[in-house]
Amino acid sequence: MTKRNATARLVHFLVGIVIACLALAIILALTVPIGFYGMAMYLSPTLPSTQEIKTASLEMPLQIYSSDDKLIGQYGNRLSLPVTFEEIPKNLTNAFLAAEDSSFFQHSGI
Repeated sequence: MTKRNATARLVHFLVGIVIACLALAIILALTVPIGFYGMAMYLSPTLPSTQEIKTASLEMPLQIYSSDDKLIGQYGNRLSLPVTFEEIPKNLTNAFLAAEDSSFFQHSGI
């Protein structure tokens, strides 16, 4: 009788572990989307609308001067347009890789 009682307690314990694991999985599965939704709701009032972004104009251009106070270049006097990855100069890509890490294109992200 004690062996049957021990087996029943073991089965009851294992069922409890399985239920706890399922509950944890459900909680984690719900936490991630709810967290992203909450983050979006928190940030959305501070973000500009797409129309504001499309019509935005840069008021103060970036001006680069040489050491003898001569204007070398002026950037930002008009709204920049998005470019494809192929249009980005190779040196700019290398600069980002130098600031990031050499496996930037191999890893999956975060």
